Amino acid sequence: MHRRWGGVPLGTTHLPFWAQTNAEQGADADPRVSHAQQDAARARQQLKLLTGHHTDQRAVLQRSIGEWPRSIEARATDLRNGLEQARRTLAEIEALPVPDAAQLIRDIAAQAEAERAVLAARRARAAERRRWPSPSPEYGPGLERDFGPSL
Repeated sequence: MHRRWGGVPLGTTHLPFWAQTNAEQGADADPRVSHAQQDAARARQQLKLLTGHHTDQRAVLQRSIGEWPRSIEARATDLRNGLEQARRTLAEIEALPVPDAAQLIRDIAAQAEAERAVLAARRARAAERRRWPSPSPEYGPGLERDFGPSL
């Protein structure tokens, strides 16, 4: 009994403290308790990760929902403008003799191809710039920028 319980309480006043101490020592030594503590720690970590992911996804969704009306309106305006331009071009083609209309169609196709090539080159340059960091350091405002670190 002495080995397992560490002695017997001296009186009834010490009994609650003795019982609590022995119960805590027994719980700390029990592998079920340590497994439960490990499971709880893993669950807390997973909850923390999920909460962070949820917060990030919610922010992304709010930004995308907030941008929808403006982007949809801008896209609709672009499509309307393109439709009007296509109608004008069609009317111009229909008014021309067949050989002239064919040449105009070839010219329009060549111009569109040139515009696509320019756009592709711009995108490639932008992607290349994003790939490499700026060689010049970025300094914030303050004395450090002009006179070195402050002492």
